[in-house]
Amino acid sequence: MSLNLGWTFAAFTMAMLVSAGSASATCPAGPPPAPVPNSCGTQLNDCLGYANQYDDEYLRNQRTMTCYDVYNTCMYQNPVCGDGTCSAGENCSSCFSDCAQCSSTNLGTVTRNCSSTLLYTDISFWLGQASGGYCYYPIYGYYTETCNVYRRTETYNTCSSPPSSIEETYEGNSTRNYQSIVGTHAEYGPCRG
Repeated sequence: MSLNLGWTFAAFTMAMLVSAGSASATCPAGPPPAPVPNSCGTQLNDCLGYANQYDDEYLRNQRTMTCYDVYNTCMYQNPVCGDGTCSAGENCSSCFSDCAQCSSTNLGTVTRNCSSTLLYTDISFWLGQASGGYCYYPIYGYYTETCNVYRRTETYNTCSSPPSSIEETYEGNSTRNYQSIVGTHAEYGPCRG
């Protein structure tokens, strides 16, 4: 990293979604900054050039710190759009690229592409109900269901332009067992059990 970039305190961050595989969320971008000459950077480079001419390490370090103090003051008083810092006088309208911070929110998980498999059926004789001389017993089907699980993440910038985007990242499978009445079995006479 060159010396004139060493002062940078703020940078855009990119939200990373980590799962079984990994995917990255891209922050919605706004308009690119208009190119503006950076006279503060030129002054810093000149100042550091002079500071490096000192043979005495203490004086060289003192002069280097002074260069960065002057540079930070210059940048505060003369903000430059596109330098990665949302300085005084810059806002979402005047310098989107410096002032929009990328952010994301975990929206939880959703299941998709579910499939069920019937494992077996069973007549529930202890749940019979009598009607008209017959006893009706429910027949239960016992199933296992497997679904794909996806993590939903909303990604947006703090300037709210353009609108947010929602991404789904595959995380794996979920499995559950359940039962459901699939029919009835009728027998003439009184109910068992």
